[in-house]
Amino acid sequence: MKSLILFLLLFTFICVPVSEILAQQVMLTPDSQVQDQEGKKITYDEFVQKMNTGQFNPVPVQDESGKHIGFRLAPRESSSAVGENSANRRRVQSKSTEIEGSEKLQFIYKDYLFAPVEFYNGETWTTKWMVFDTGTFIPVILLPEVAAEIGAIQKIKMGGVEVFNPQVGSYEFNDLVRNLNRYRERHPELFGDHEIAGIVGLPLLSNYLISIQAQTGEVTLRPMNSAQRTLYSKAPMAQAQYQSEQGNIWFPVTINGQKGFAHLDSGNPYFDVDSNIISKDQTMESFMVGETDLTEYLKMVEFRSDPLKSRYQGVGLDVISVFGNLAANPFVITIDPREQIIYFEKE
Repeated sequence: MKSLILFLLLFTFICVPVSEILAQQVMLTPDSQVQDQEGKKITYDEFVQKMNTGQFNPVPVQDESGKHIGFRLAPRESSSAVGENSANRRRVQSKSTEIEGSEKLQFIYKDYLFAPVEFYNGETWTTKWMVFDTGTFIPVILLPEVAAEIGAIQKIKMGGVEVFNPQVGSYEFNDLVRNLNRYRERHPELFGDHEIAGIVGLPLLSNYLISIQAQTGEVTLRPMNSAQRTLYSKAPMAQAQYQSEQGNIWFPVTINGQKGFAHLDSGNPYFDVDSNIISKDQTMESFMVGETDLTEYLKMVEFRSDPLKSRYQGVGLDVISVFGNLAANPFVITIDPREQIIYFEKE
C-alpha cells in the first residue's frame, strides 16, 4: 500500500428501485482541501502522516451551503488508550482472531451483501446489519446515532472472528444509508429486529484470505499463511495482480480490446462499463481479466453504460469498469491481501 490515504471513496445509497443510479463518490485526492483537528488547513502530506499514526479518523467537511469541500482530522478515541495522556496516546492497532482451517460467514444477499455484526463496548453486545463493501478503505462506518448508542467499541464480532480496536469512520450521507432499511421491511424473516446501520469495509478482514460468493451470501475466511491461496484445490479460471489503494481493489481488465482497470465494489449492486467503450445497445464482445477471457460467464449479465472516467477522477488509474455484485455473481472471488492477487473460480 503506497500510503494510508490516497483517496477516500464514500458512496451513497438512495431510496429508489435498484434499476436506477446508485451512487456518487466523494474523493480525497492530493488536490483536496484538508484540515487538522483544529480546522486549520494543512498539506495533503501532513494529512497522510497524521492518518498513518492511527490516532485520527477522516471526517467530511461542508461549506455553508452544504457542499462537500474536503476532510478534517477527528481524534480517534479507543478504550485501549484509557489512562494515557491524550497528547501522548500511543498508536492503536486493530487485531483479529487467528483461525485454523476456515471460517464461513453467512451474509444476506439482496442486491447488497448484508453482514450481521456484533459490537462490544466493554459491557454489552449490540447486533446490527452492515453492508459489506470492498469499495471503502474505512473498516467500520456507523450512522452517528448508532455510534452514540453503542459507545466506545472495544471489539466487533462476525461469525467466529473478532476484531479488536476497529477503526470507525463517518460520512455525510446518513439519510441515504438509513433508507437501506427498506430491505429489512421487505424481508423481516431474514433481517429480524436488527437495523441496517452502516458499512464494514474490506480492510476489516485484511488479515485473512477472503473468498466471496455473492449470490449465496457466503464469505469464507482462511489464514493468511495457507499453502492453498484459492478456495478450491483446482486451478482458478483467472487470476490477476491487483493494485490496492486504501483497501480498494483495482484489477487489470481488457474490455472490447480496451485495457484499463476494474474496481471490485461489493457496495454496488451493478456491473458498470465505461460509456466510451460500450453503450447500452452494444453487446459485450470481450471481457478479459489479466490474460484470461471471461466473456462466456459475463455475456448474460446485465451491465450499465456509465461515464466512469468522470466518476473516478483523481484515482490515478484508467477505470473502465465497476465490478459490482451482478458481475461477481457467476464467480467465487478470492482476495489475497498478502500477495495482492485476485482469483476467479467456479465452485
